Amino acid sequence: MLSERTNDLFAMGKLSRDLRASPGREAAAAAVVVDLQPGDALSLAAGDILPAFAKGLPLKVLLRDLSVGSTNLDSQSAMFNKGSLDQLQIIPSAQTDTQVAAIFKFARAAKRARKGKIAVAFFDASASETQLSEAIDFAANKLLPIVFVRFTTDHAQHERSESPSNIKKSAPAALVNGSPAIIVDAGDAVALYRVSFEAIARARQDRGPTVVECQFHTFNPASLAMGSIYRVSGLPGLDPVSNMENYLKSKGLWKEEVKQTIVAGFERELDLATGFLFT
Repeated sequence: MLSERTNDLFAMGKLSRDLRASPGREAAAAAVVVDLQPGDALSLAAGDILPAFAKGLPLKVLLRDLSVGSTNLDSQSAMFNKGSLDQLQIIPSAQTDTQVAAIFKFARAAKRARKGKIAVAFFDASASETQLSEAIDFAANKLLPIVFVRFTTDHAQHERSESPSNIKKSAPAALVNGSPAIIVDAGDAVALYRVSFEAIARARQDRGPTVVECQFHTFNPASLAMGSIYRVSGLPGLDPVSNMENYLKSKGLWKEEVKQTIVAGFERELDLATGFLFT
């Protein structure tokens, strides 16, 4: 709903950018971020700010940021005001090395403070593989409290296996440069939560980083239409929201009237949050 509304507002010229990088990543935004505490840091993948919303960034603040931001990905931090950046604690950047440096700065300070703060860092498939591999290696050696989350596809992984990369992920659970690495279906919020819960607990216990690879197995028609890098062969898969709905139905926990109440309530929130764009 949020992505659809921002897409419409962008088409109307009310926003400087939309959430075109976010569809299909809803499960990760919710499941990975839900247990973060106010003092934890969040590093965003280029163009995807859903995790910031999941961490508690108010809708109106998010939309105000979208309404005034730069469309240049190299200036991604320009889309956030000071209050938003204070909540994230890590300034977004499309440059992998710049983003990694900011993550390390926070993680080293958190480790010294010994207060259990951690950093969750999202990366998409466009992030430099060499720099990311070196970052994971460094974080493992220093036992830094970081959870690395990367979005990939089956096709992207196949291409990487033929490239001179230091990252090797051939099993569902393995080691990447000495850190636990788990491949999870990007559309499975329940699996992502289970993995993220353990990864976050490990980081808080000063046991070092974990790598969570959110893997897309089938193409998302909406993403395909928008020119997303996530293009793979196969039949269309269910989006993460539909997946969660079906999971709740299978457990006998689904009530259609509850869904309608939630949808109506969120529509009202969106109307209130976007009102300033029409005044």
